Amino acid sequence: MAKRLNLPRVAAPINPRLEKNLAAYMAVGAAGLALSVAAVPAEGKIVYTATNTTITGPTNIDLNNDKIADFTIGLHYYFGLHSTRLLLKPDVAGNAVRCIVSAGTLKKCIDASVGVTNEPVSQGDKFVASSGYPNGIFMANFIAYGSKTYFLGPWAKAKNRYLGLKFMIAGQIHYGWARLTVQNWGKGGKVVLTGYAYETTPNMGILEGRTSGPSEASSLGLGGMIELPQSSSLGLLALGADGLTAWRREDELKAA
Repeated sequence: MAKRLNLPRVAAPINPRLEKNLAAYMAVGAAGLALSVAAVPAEGKIVYTATNTTITGPTNIDLNNDKIADFTIGLHYYFGLHSTRLLLKPDVAGNAVRCIVSAGTLKKCIDASVGVTNEPVSQGDKFVASSGYPNGIFMANFIAYGSKTYFLGPWAKAKNRYLGLKFMIAGQIHYGWARLTVQNWGKGGKVVLTGYAYETTPNMGILEGRTSGPSEASSLGLGGMIELPQSSSLGLLALGADGLTAWRREDELKAA
């Protein structure tokens, strides 16, 4: 029987292209792992409160139902001006309402804007906390002077429209909305608060009118989950042009 010789092993050189592709594969895999961890969103949901409250005097809006008013909305009569104004007042420092940016060079943001269903409320919006009125931010105004009357403002005659709201919970920013119908109260109409909601995840936007489930970050332009290729595809990507062709072929076979 021939005796087996224990000779030292000689390291075989690796093809430079293969070595480069292996390094790329490892880099892509590491980056994919990091992205998959970073892309996992925080658990959150929308909390909705249904109501049917007619607004006359000051009325509290408590978005997260913690017994602390976040905003106060109400009608305020100004005798000298013969007018009654619908105003919204933030009750906590840091709270604000989405506002209308005026035209011209000044670009002031002083009146509460009117939102519609599925319009996002997020950090990209303009918000205002005070606008010069002593009792809050302007929404609508009824004026009676002699025999003439006027019903004016962005919220005049609004039906099922939304206030975009930003408010604080434990020092963190949350976004929400309140839905109202505003009829001419000087002619027998009513101002009715019909519901409000907020997103429990700090800094996450919310779609106006959405009453349940998690907010969809991608629909708000705020980013979301990053879909990564499978591990086999990562390997094909690392092979460069040849791997890319194989990867496309693999996807075509899966779709067939």
